[in-house]
Amino acid sequence: MEFKQALANAEQILVQEQIAPTVSYTLDLEEVAAKVSGECAAILGGLAVLSEDQRLAAIRSRQPREVNENPRQWVFKSINFSLLCALHSEVAANSRQEFVEAVLRGRIASEGCRRTRKTGYRPSWNGFVSELPLVAEFCVRNGAKNAFFKALPQIKCSPGLAVLLRHLEDMIALNFTVFTDAEYDNLTSCVSGLRDLFLQRNLLSREERSSQLWGGKSVDLTLLFYDLCQSAIGIVEECRQSKYLQLKSSLLDGLNIEINQDKEAVSDYLKTLGFTATLGSSLDEAERLYRSAGTAFELKASLGHLRSFLEGLHKEILLSAQSKFGGALPGKWGEGLTYLRNNGVLSKAEEIFAGSLYTLISDEGIHPLVAEREYARLFRNVVIEYALLLLSRLKKLGLKP
Repeated sequence: MEFKQALANAEQILVQEQIAPTVSYTLDLEEVAAKVSGECAAILGGLAVLSEDQRLAAIRSRQPREVNENPRQWVFKSINFSLLCALHSEVAANSRQEFVEAVLRGRIASEGCRRTRKTGYRPSWNGFVSELPLVAEFCVRNGAKNAFFKALPQIKCSPGLAVLLRHLEDMIALNFTVFTDAEYDNLTSCVSGLRDLFLQRNLLSREERSSQLWGGKSVDLTLLFYDLCQSAIGIVEECRQSKYLQLKSSLLDGLNIEINQDKEAVSDYLKTLGFTATLGSSLDEAERLYRSAGTAFELKASLGHLRSFLEGLHKEILLSAQSKFGGALPGKWGEGLTYLRNNGVLSKAEEIFAGSLYTLISDEGIHPLVAEREYARLFRNVVIEYALLLLSRLKKLGLKP
């Protein structure tokens, strides 16, 4: 699809979103019922449907809102979001980022709001709804977070901006993993500046007793800037909570004392047995990326270093083994494992295990575009334990690089 046509179609979708918003967060019933089974699960699922609106109302009633520690419990849904994503996929690959940012720029200049008589739309503000929450979700979930952060201070102070900030409160409180630690720093800086601006405008509007017409309705600017300020304060606090939860998650994720101790033991073996420093650095980099990973791409990079570590470890071991046992130096992974098994370094079962481990890391962790954290954790732990087994075996056999 041509770029201009895609933008024109996006504009139609956004106009419809302004008239009848579709953004929402709904409970994931499978996640809610994950810890129970049978009839209890069915009952709990039914109760979850009945209480979804009440749960959201309770969450939104707090200022600032409490960030939900389980980011999988609430799921973002929007038919118009799906339509925008469908358009996004039809744009040429090298123009997709430009498309997202063009959609964003096209809505910054507008006041982004419309009066509605319906009371069921959320988020809303004082009888106004907006397409800006959809624009925010589209940017955040399609690689334009930084562009959104830069654009946020440029959006006109209006009921539409109030609706947007309320949605940001929802987005963070219900799904805090949508932003990384560094992105929360950027968002905090951006919203803190807006908070100060809203406070100043609120004080000024009190003195002037000013109001403004939007959609034929007179809006008290004192109320508008007060609510904008309160939302900004809430978002800053939610950013703080989210950064803490991400820190907590990363530390607990690595809180396997035995694995951590075995990782140190592997590093000590590499140094004392005389392996190259590059090998130890590769394992250290895999560990750093695993612990600090903010995106699936960083986890993929961690798995890449784990595979490089395995390859380098076996290459140096094979050189040492050949100097003792003789024969031709194997050139392929499978041949190297067979050589080590034939010379008593590995058992038959260990040879099969090592071959399967390497294949799994390659097929499940390296070849796909991204890597899930579950895979990263699994392979990180298994590679450390396998390396410890192999290095301790080398020490007993008296083999050194």
